[in-house]
Amino acid sequence: MIVEETKTIRYRMVEGDVLEMIYKDNIALGVAETEENHQLYLQFIQGKTSFKRLVILGKNMSVNADARLLCKKFDEEESHKITAQATVCQTYLNKILAYVYFKMLAPKYANKVFSNRQFALDWLMKIN
Repeated sequence: MIVEETKTIRYRMVEGDVLEMIYKDNIALGVAETEENHQLYLQFIQGKTSFKRLVILGKNMSVNADARLLCKKFDEEESHKITAQATVCQTYLNKILAYVYFKMLAPKYANKVFSNRQFALDWLMKIN
């Protein structure tokens, strides 16, 4: 299994077509970190016509406003390849922020927020 990481995130493919994106604990994402993460993300999805994302948010992480806008832009550029996203939140605050982010983003793919990685992965595996 290929695992690649930056100082703020770790990527790996699991269950064939699921890109697991694990944000590290105690990080602050700005534009520079978001751009670095996105370059590695593009390497992982290169050549894929569709895939699912399993996003695991770290504890005590923050994303500044400019980085959130950049994430939204990147997501819109690649959303035609994403069939579903499960987001795992380790804290109640992250769960609230994830719901707000999805309301703002209004993605065209299925998405759901979980507090358990296995439940999230099981849900993704049911999505075609």
